[in-house]
Amino acid sequence: MENGSFAVIRSPEDTVKQFQTYLRKYENDDKLVILEAVEKPGSKLGDNYTSVMIKTKLVGTRGNGSPYVKTFMMKMIVQDRKISTLVDLSRLFRMESHAYIKVLPVLGSFGPQCVHADESTIIMEDLSEKGYVNCERRNYLDLDHTVYALKKLAKLHASGIALKINNRRQFDALTENLEEIIYTDNSETSVMRTCTEMCIKTIIKYIDLMEPQTQELQDVKNYIATYEDKSYDMLYRLFTSPKQKYDAFCHGDPWVNNLLFLHDNDGKIIDLKMVDYQILRYTSITTDILYFIYSSVRSSLIEKSFDSLIKIHHNEFINELRRLHVDEKNLAQLGMEWLQSELKAYSFYGLLIGCFFINPILAEEEDVKEFENMEFGPMNPAYDIDMNLAINRKKLDRIKCVLFQYYKRFQLGINDDIEPILI
Repeated sequence: MENGSFAVIRSPEDTVKQFQTYLRKYENDDKLVILEAVEKPGSKLGDNYTSVMIKTKLVGTRGNGSPYVKTFMMKMIVQDRKISTLVDLSRLFRMESHAYIKVLPVLGSFGPQCVHADESTIIMEDLSEKGYVNCERRNYLDLDHTVYALKKLAKLHASGIALKINNRRQFDALTENLEEIIYTDNSETSVMRTCTEMCIKTIIKYIDLMEPQTQELQDVKNYIATYEDKSYDMLYRLFTSPKQKYDAFCHGDPWVNNLLFLHDNDGKIIDLKMVDYQILRYTSITTDILYFIYSSVRSSLIEKSFDSLIKIHHNEFINELRRLHVDEKNLAQLGMEWLQSELKAYSFYGLLIGCFFINPILAEEEDVKEFENMEFGPMNPAYDIDMNLAINRKKLDRIKCVLFQYYKRFQLGINDDIEPILI
């Protein structure tokens, strides 16, 4: 999550010098000369929250004399952001650099090609030059984009698990430096603990605003209230406990703004790249599934076809594992029963993610500055967002959708799709 403001000041000469050094290695051309660099903002307000994105057009000549014209995206750390009180931005950049330099080259082409990555700067290809685009976040994702994204996530997950099974030494080397970024401080004064507990209180406030106030709604409220004092401890245990046999690489932050789709001339999706690997995790693959569905998928699909979406992911996951030569013994252990058990274990995390993302996704342009300038802490925690932004019907409907689907499926065990998706 980064920010679209453009506040980094540096000379064109410094930019030219920096890029020429990196691009000579990237292009395998030690005589490449960069003559001109033109920079502009690389994202708009509301797209990002932990860094600044800069789009740089470079003009020069290759070693063979041919012209060189390309555009790249530079992601730079900005330490004075309010969110730095909530999470260590340097750790985010270290994690993402590790993803681009070490992990993704092994797992596959799930993200943009990386030119350079270190603890404060990441330079990558400009996917927009190739036609990749974000979907409008406020509309959530339709069926076609949802299915395509789930299949891409399934391939990522399968790639990691196949590596773990078939080449454990390489897998261990890649995960050795992976560390939990979000749930790290288990002290009573942890800012993230306060934010998590305030998220529960905020959900309850949302429930009190819903109409009509039914017994079913009261049951959901009573259930959610039982987590008020134990929510953070539960999440901390989930993400810091010993790794399980089939835990693997997870994107960590697969919401709509981090998914760039490529369409053909008829509007058919032909590719997807995932960006922002700052909270790359070694954990249950269901954290990605729940995170994606509850944060970014249209409510009608969540309400009517949740289990079909899970099956779509699982089918692609198993097919990819077979393609990657995972043996049948392991495949038998990775059936739907295993996936359903994992989903239930991490379902509460999915619920909190779904409720938190309602405001960033539905925020209007004029609301975005409030997120950027928001103080993080017990006096004005990030999760108590309804105190900062006006409640509207769309937000209430969305949180009701997420709450009821979570409660019915994971607590009452009701998981029959109303409209199964044929796959």
